[in-house]
Amino acid sequence: MKSRTIDGDISVHMVESPIDDHPMPTIIMKINMPFMYARRVLVNTHYTVNEGRTGKISTVSSSLLNEQIRDDAKNKKDEVTSPVINDEVVAFNHINYIRVETRDRE
Repeated sequence: MKSRTIDGDISVHMVESPIDDHPMPTIIMKINMPFMYARRVLVNTHYTVNEGRTGKISTVSSSLLNEQIRDDAKNKKDEVTSPVINDEVVAFNHINYIRVETRDRE
């Protein structure tokens, strides 16, 4: 598992996708919330489409189909993800869509 901490409050951990034939990255993002709020963990798989010459890139991320990662970590069945998810509140992202494209300046 590759891990990186950003600004002390966010850590990102890349794990293997729970879908056998899926080469896209699955990322566990751990966010330290301010005092009086629980820390959050978000498990997302990212699906990216690069449209080549057009300069357009679309990314869809979702927590769907990641229930196995979450459940194995919560039940201490996975030595890699259990310390990351631990007893944090798990957020669930149904779907997130981002499209980036170049635009001509006029």
